[in-house]
Amino acid sequence: MPTLSETERDTIKAGDVWRDAELFTSDPDWNKLLGAPPERLSEEEQAFLDGPVDELCAMLDE
Repeated sequence: MPTLSETERDTIKAGDVWRDAELFTSDPDWNKLLGAPPERLSEEEQAFLDGPVDELCAMLDE
């Protein structure tokens, strides 16, 4: 087996793409999409939004 690149590993760890696949079909199952629970951010993702992203947005508001 060839080794995976860091990008490929990150993509695999990100989860599945069933929502994207459903949306890009010619006839998405809206009940399935709307009935699915929302995705949750990891602690690391939330910390990034609460830290650097908030800081950047505050700088842009000045």
